[in-house]
Amino acid sequence: MKKKLMEFVEIEEVLTEAEYQNEMNERKENETPILRIMRFSIFVSGNE
Repeated sequence: MKKKLMEFVEIEEVLTEAEYQNEMNERKENETPILRIMRFSIFVSGNE
């Protein structure tokens, strides 16, 4: 499980800084980092 989460973090780092900041601003008020990473992974899967 920990390895999978690290893979998501590595994918997330590919985002531009502006996209990352936008993502953080939208989610940090109501989601934990784990939930945000899980939702991001779903977003990535949907765009492949």
